Amino acid sequence: MNQLPGPWTESMVSTQNLCQFLLNLPKIDLHRHLEGSLRLETIVELAQQHGVDLPSYDIEHLRPLVQVIYDPPDFNRYLNKFHILRRIYSAHQAIERVAYEAVADAAAENVRYLELRFSPSAQAAAQGFSFADTTDWVIAGVKRAQRDFDIMVRLIIALVRHDPLDWRKRSQKSLSHVKLMAWSALTWRVRPKSILLTLSSGSSKGPKPPV
Repeated sequence: MNQLPGPWTESMVSTQNLCQFLLNLPKIDLHRHLEGSLRLETIVELAQQHGVDLPSYDIEHLRPLVQVIYDPPDFNRYLNKFHILRRIYSAHQAIERVAYEAVADAAAENVRYLELRFSPSAQAAAQGFSFADTTDWVIAGVKRAQRDFDIMVRLIIALVRHDPLDWRKRSQKSLSHVKLMAWSALTWRVRPKSILLTLSSGSSKGPKPPV
């Protein structure tokens, strides 16, 4: 039997010990999505608090509807899971809470620096909130989490090319949309470069953005 090099032993490289070893390492996470970080318990709790209709309020029944479990490769099927998630953004407290928890969960994984992406249009859709307001609420949750945990967070606003605007037929409104999103990002009372913008491709069947 070959001996493990250095100080390593079989017990140290067991799955359990390896997971704990990796958990203890300080980390940098450069690509985490807010909507992909929601706790199942929070989804159910917020839905019940605000009277939001879900396909199921049982966590295990809900899991395959909002998470990728054993799904065949299908990008559009994956994106459809977000339609359920977006129902819970029914109050500003809900948006602030999920932002706070996303950062708290990253900190629990010993992430020291996090770049968190979110789309204000996704959070705004349920109740017709303004993009500026939803941006404010996300930042409020993130700032509170940074005070509570040893983590630095930078936000990236994602402009989704097909949601909520039709880029091909409503170019003028698209321009206003982008200007408003840029205003939300650049006028926030946070340190410079704390918020960036990116263009998300969205559905593979979505319209192409104007050049």
